[in-house]
Amino acid sequence: MASWGVQDLLKEIADMEVISMRNPGSDLLPKMQQALVSKIECTHLITPSNYVKIMDCLEKSTLPEQIKQALSTSFETKCAAGVQGPAFLAAVYSPDDLPLTQAKALDQLLALKMGDHEQPVLLKSASGSTSASDGVAGLLSQRALPSAAEPAALPLPAPTTSAEATPEDDSKANDVSKGEPSKTLEEYELQARQSLSKRKAKSLDKCLKRPAACKAKPGPQPKAKAKLPPSSASKKSLVKKGIFGCLRCRGNSKGCSTCWNPDFQGLRFSSREEWVYWKRQQEHGK
Repeated sequence: MASWGVQDLLKEIADMEVISMRNPGSDLLPKMQQALVSKIECTHLITPSNYVKIMDCLEKSTLPEQIKQALSTSFETKCAAGVQGPAFLAAVYSPDDLPLTQAKALDQLLALKMGDHEQPVLLKSASGSTSASDGVAGLLSQRALPSAAEPAALPLPAPTTSAEATPEDDSKANDVSKGEPSKTLEEYELQARQSLSKRKAKSLDKCLKRPAACKAKPGPQPKAKAKLPPSSASKKSLVKKGIFGCLRCRGNSKGCSTCWNPDFQGLRFSSREEWVYWKRQQEHGK
């Protein structure tokens, strides 16, 4: 069962008083009395000052005398058990005299059941002081204590420039050392505008110029005109003239059985050179 404090008990007594005033003959009062007695038994610390507060509250309340007597007897029985270690600590260090964090740690310590739960580790104080603050600091856990200050970061070394001086920098330094007059802001502005206009003109010229890589494609070349085959009348005249030579004999001047025929209507060549020329023209046309 959870532990109860003195303030909780006083609030329970006030609630019982309100219920008794609204409904004096209620059956709820005896049950609340039994519950309050069990809570008193679970209370760990009842100091003399708290006992006086509780008794004053019971005397001023409008509860029935029977309930007052039973509650006062329970409080006396609880206080007669004696003051132990946690009660002694509460009497010495009251929460009103301590900081908020230390008071919370002390309340947690006093709420523990010393026999059933693990006891907190008592920290040894570095100094031999016996003041109240040192005693409470020893009862606090290691997590509650402030952590040690971290060592300050060492300053970084200044960056060193290993770049060697260029001839341009030397020339600039020499110009400054000679005592040449420095330019005004208007001159710098005019120079910047001129350089900007030159850049724009160059970029515009590059856009308007035709790239050198993009050459014009050559147009279609005219095909050589092939010689038309002679008509039948002309072919007969060639036979009469003794011109022989066809595709079969490849323009042989002596001819063959095909071109000897006077009724042959195919191509006739007067020489082998004429047949070669015709062959090249056909290959070029393909």
